[in-house]
Amino acid sequence: MKKSQDKPVDAAALRRRAKERLKEKPAATGQPLAEADLRRLQHELEVHQIELEMQNEELQQAQAEIEAALGKYTDLYDFAPVGYFTLAGDGTILAVNLTGTRLLGIERARLLNRRFAFLVSEAHRPAFDAFLKKVFESQTQETCELALLKEGDRPLYAHIEAIVSEDGQECRAAVADITERMRADEKLKTAYAHLERQSAILAQQAKMSAIGVLVAGVAHELNNPLMAMLHFAQYCLKHTAEDDRCYSVLQDIEHETRRCIDIVKNLLTFSHSGDGRKEKYELKNPAEILERVVRLLSYRIEKEGVSITSHVDEETPKIPMRVNAIQDVILNLLTNALDALVESKKKEVHIDVHPDGDGVLLSIADSGIGISPEVLGNIYDPFFTTKPVGKGTGLGLSLCQSIIHAHGGEITCESEPDKGTVFHAFIPTQRRKGAKRDETHFSY
Repeated sequence: MKKSQDKPVDAAALRRRAKERLKEKPAATGQPLAEADLRRLQHELEVHQIELEMQNEELQQAQAEIEAALGKYTDLYDFAPVGYFTLAGDGTILAVNLTGTRLLGIERARLLNRRFAFLVSEAHRPAFDAFLKKVFESQTQETCELALLKEGDRPLYAHIEAIVSEDGQECRAAVADITERMRADEKLKTAYAHLERQSAILAQQAKMSAIGVLVAGVAHELNNPLMAMLHFAQYCLKHTAEDDRCYSVLQDIEHETRRCIDIVKNLLTFSHSGDGRKEKYELKNPAEILERVVRLLSYRIEKEGVSITSHVDEETPKIPMRVNAIQDVILNLLTNALDALVESKKKEVHIDVHPDGDGVLLSIADSGIGISPEVLGNIYDPFFTTKPVGKGTGLGLSLCQSIIHAHGGEITCESEPDKGTVFHAFIPTQRRKGAKRDETHFSY
C-alpha cells in the first residue's frame, strides 16, 4: 500500500531502457563463447526482472485504485438515506446496509440469512408475499407500503421499491421510512373528521335555532287560549252539579286542556336546546328527563300502538348534565326506536336506567328491523342515514355521540338484523377531566 502512494512509474521509459540494454554486446574479453552466452542470459534475466517489477508496480497501483473505489462504494451503500436489502427468491436477506439496520434497530448479523417476512407485521405478510412474487415474475420495478416490526418501538411504516438483478436470482429492495408521513396523514384524517363533525353540529344548531324560534312563538300563542279554556272549564265545573251529565264532560275538557298545556311546556323546554353554550351543568336524575321525553312522544306512541316498558333503579343517582342536551339524546334515541318499529309486527320498546360503576347507564332497546353489520360501523358518521330522503338528516346519532362524549361518557350500540337494536348511553357521576376539553366539539 505504501508503494501505491509513491510517484507512478513510467512504464514506457522502463521498456525502452530494457531493450537498449538487451541490444548491447558484451565486452570482448577473450572469454569462451559459452561464458558469453551465459552473460547474455544473465543480462536478459535482469531485463525480465525489471519488467516484472514494473508490472508489479502497475498491479499495486490498480489494486490501490480498486480499494479506494470500493471504500467509496461501501460508504455510499452503508450510509445511503434509505435501507438497502438484497433478497433471494424466497425472501431470504442476503445483504443489508447500515441504514437498514438502523431503521429496524436490529444488528446486521441478526438480519442476514433470515427471511424478510419476519420483519413484516402479521397483518401485512400476505401483501408482502404477493409483492415479492410479483417482483420476480414481472422482472420490473415494483413498489408497496408495509408496516415493519421495529425492535423496541412502534411499527415502522415503510415504502419499498424492489427490482430483480440481471441474473434473475435475487432482487434489490430500497426501504424508506414513511412513519412520519403516515402519522401526518392520520392527523389530517382526524382533523377532517373533526371538521365534518363541527359542520354537522353547526348545521344542526342552525336548524334547532330556527325550529326553536318557530316552536317558541307557536307555544306562546297557544298558551293564552289554553289557559282561558282551562279557566272556563274550571268555572263551569264549579257551577255544575256532580250528578249533571255535563260534569264528566267538563272534567275531560279540563284534563285534556292540562295535557295540552304540559305539551306546550315541553315544547318550550325543547325550543331552548340550541342555546346550550349558555346552559350550565345541573345535578339531575336522568329518569326525570326520560319521563318528560316519553310524555312528549306519547301521542305517537299511542297512535302507532307501541308498547313501552321501563325500569328505573331506585338507587339511580343524580348526575351532572346539560339538561337540554341530554333531552335531545334521549329524544333522538327514542325516536329512532319508534322509526325502527314502523314495519315491524312486534312493536316493543324497553327502557332501563340503573347505576353502573362510577356512572349511570341508560339503555333503550327496540324489537325493530335491526342494523346490518356493514352499516353498524357508520351509524355515528355525520350525514349517514339509512332512512328515505326527507325522513332523516343523518345528524342525530352523530350529535348524540358528541353530547355523551362531552359529558365524559360513552354511547354504544348492539344490533342484529330482524332481532332489534339496543343503545347504551353511559354518563359518569363525576365530570371527567377530558369532558371539559371535549365540550368544544359541539355547540348546544
